[in-house]
Amino acid sequence: MQQLNKIFLIVIVVALGALGTAVYFFVQYSGSQAQVTQLKDEKTIVETELALLKATDLVKEVEIVALKLTTVEKDLALTKKDLSEVEKARSDLALDLYRLKNGLAKVPAYLSTIDTMEDINADGPSNANVSAVDAKVVSLKDDSVSKQWQIARAGIDIEKKSWMGGEIARAIKIMTQAITKLISQ
Repeated sequence: MQQLNKIFLIVIVVALGALGTAVYFFVQYSGSQAQVTQLKDEKTIVETELALLKATDLVKEVEIVALKLTTVEKDLALTKKDLSEVEKARSDLALDLYRLKNGLAKVPAYLSTIDTMEDINADGPSNANVSAVDAKVVSLKDDSVSKQWQIARAGIDIEKKSWMGGEIARAIKIMTQAITKLISQ
């Protein structure tokens, strides 16, 4: 019996050891489950915070993009305004150029008329040079030149080869002023 007691005692010690080991592993398992649950909770919290941060970053990005868009829209409005002003200036310049071009086109006719009047002053009046001035003055279609030429012409005597140089000079002065006006438009 003693042997049986020893075996029984060994079995009890082994059983108690096994039970202690089982309790130890159960406690460890329970602690591990608590840690897993805690880690899952922390993971959920971290994921929520991350989502919130991402959403906040997106909101900030949207605000930045909206600010940039507003700035670009203002720049676009200013550019449109500047373009409009440039277009108006271009249009005004084109009109000025058109007027100047038309004015400059008339200058040779005035210069030719002046040259022909100078021939009268240099060579004396003749039917040919007086008729040439008459035709050129008519082609100018300038009333002030026509009136002054009529005054100067009335003072010309072809037979006596006399003329009123001062009246011709006034006609030339009127044409010079007309040329100045044409090129300064």
